[in-house]
Amino acid sequence: MSVEEDIVSLGKSMGLEVEERDVNELVEEHTQELTTLEIQELQSQQHTDVIQEIGLEESEEEVISTSFSSVNGQEWVEQRNYSVKTMKNLGVGKSNWETSVQAEVEDFIKKISIYDGRAFDVNKLLTASVANNISSFIFRKRLPINSQNVDFLYRSVNAISQFAAPIGFRNCFPFLCDILVALGITEYASYKKDIIKFHMFVRKEVELCKKNAAEENPEEFIEGYLTKIRQNEDNNLGNTFNYTNLHGNLQALFIGASDTTKTSLTWLLLAMATYLDIQSKVHEEIDAVLGKEKKIDWSDRSSLPYTYAVIMEGQRWKTIAPINTPRIATEDITLGGFEIPKGTVIMANNWGVHNDTKYWKDPEKFQPERFLLEDGKKVNMKPESYIPFSYGKRNCPGEVIAMIEMLFYFVALMQRFQVLPPKGKTPSMKATVGLTYHPVPQELRFVRRE
Repeated sequence: MSVEEDIVSLGKSMGLEVEERDVNELVEEHTQELTTLEIQELQSQQHTDVIQEIGLEESEEEVISTSFSSVNGQEWVEQRNYSVKTMKNLGVGKSNWETSVQAEVEDFIKKISIYDGRAFDVNKLLTASVANNISSFIFRKRLPINSQNVDFLYRSVNAISQFAAPIGFRNCFPFLCDILVALGITEYASYKKDIIKFHMFVRKEVELCKKNAAEENPEEFIEGYLTKIRQNEDNNLGNTFNYTNLHGNLQALFIGASDTTKTSLTWLLLAMATYLDIQSKVHEEIDAVLGKEKKIDWSDRSSLPYTYAVIMEGQRWKTIAPINTPRIATEDITLGGFEIPKGTVIMANNWGVHNDTKYWKDPEKFQPERFLLEDGKKVNMKPESYIPFSYGKRNCPGEVIAMIEMLFYFVALMQRFQVLPPKGKTPSMKATVGLTYHPVPQELRFVRRE
């Protein structure tokens, strides 16, 4: 049976009428992109508060553009250095950015309080709130947390997380998946439409910055990058600053900073709803150090050793990136007795590192104490076999940012609420793997503490 016949059979098994001639035409037209008609339809749609008509021209540009996370050599050096340097210059991870995050957390707490202890799925609201922290950096604005924006941000983060998963159907059979997407078969077709909407949103923000060139600030992420592009074009510098990389970097920073932090926090909340004794200890420590009203500062983390250990254990216990993003051997090497030729794609097993019984006793158990030193008053910040943000030169550049966010959200929630499962239920630890390893959607109760 041919590939085309296999696809037709698969479609019919899903209740879809798929003709073999349609598949042949798609293969001939290299249908890794949606049709021009579909793109035009998306461009003509209006999306309240987020997507407006932005007059994009028909383009062959990839929906998921390249970024510093997916390139090598000099291109990687230039793109990563620019992103990291700009984050530092704009104060990300510093006191002024902390104040911005604290304000976002307070708004999030207010939204939680509206439910008055009723069970609900916090995922969408949490995704939108966390996404606003990175949005305030790269776009210099936050999106109001209303139903339209919450849905847009959640769908964008979820779609790219699933579409860019390091393992799975699309990774193993990319060409077959692209054909099925173009035929509207499988959930990947829906993901791709959401990704197009998000990509258009990113391009719109870039176009707005270009139009406001007279007011440009070279220290801002987009404005500074546009200056680099103009310098490259005017002086023929031959560097890698171009619009494709700009769009890709914006997408990578936005999704990377949103999906990972949101997923880590979701697992933490499920752990608290499961292990109420641990949650009580967190409450006690926070009450003794901060009370129920004082806002947490990053400098306070050493005074909350048990709470910080809970956050670290959450990242080990449920490794949100169980398989690291792919790496490529740049030369022939021998590792552990294995010959690895140049050009080999390497995928590290982060889950194995965090569940190695040589370093972790009963690794399947949630035990924050394993990160505390003997006196219980200090945290072991650099334990062996612990790499939640990867390792080496290509580790996550946003480690400090993510830890600040997790600490601020977690402490604020623990100050105000007791996190519980719906009455008569227990939290589910089932999960799915996309860009991150995230729990299945489920409801929790946030009961106001007296």
